[in-house]
Amino acid sequence: MIRLSNLLAEISLAGVQPYTTQFTWRDRWGDAKSFETQIQADAHPILIKFDHYYRSQFGDTGEWQFAFFTQDRQMAAVRDARANWTTSARSSAAAGETNTLRFFKTIGLAIRDFADTHAAVDVIDITGGDNNPDKEQQKSRIYARFLQTNPDLSDFRVEHGSTKLYLVRKQGQARPDASGIDTPADPSM
Repeated sequence: MIRLSNLLAEISLAGVQPYTTQFTWRDRWGDAKSFETQIQADAHPILIKFDHYYRSQFGDTGEWQFAFFTQDRQMAAVRDARANWTTSARSSAAAGETNTLRFFKTIGLAIRDFADTHAAVDVIDITGGDNNPDKEQQKSRIYARFLQTNPDLSDFRVEHGSTKLYLVRKQGQARPDASGIDTPADPSM
């Protein structure tokens, strides 16, 4: 019997083509604490969000909570734009319609882009979200497997909190400047 965890450990995202490599982060409230972007995955809109929390067990600068949402197939016609997003695969309009590996590659690039273009992104809560607690834990385990082998996030390590899953920047890793370009300090200056 092939176990999903064994299969996930062997999957490499290095050669997978993402849905996009360009992300435009919008400061939702103008306070530099809540950012979002939207992408398209096989014609399905995906909302990606980062929200800052001031405390973290892994860092002094707090942590960022990462989440992504797909359109809810039953709520897509609702006029309230916030009501038509879901974390539930069961009610997602994109379920079975997107390429999972391309999707995870894109999510990894979005996390990388956000961490490179925003100050003090050293701890990211990537716990799987779902209305069903068992599904939430399953998602977190799948995310951990994909993220451990994702070359785009190699300067982060995966940490398990008591009930949460985190990406924590490894100590001593060079941080890109605001342009996203890695510019190590010149010791001669």
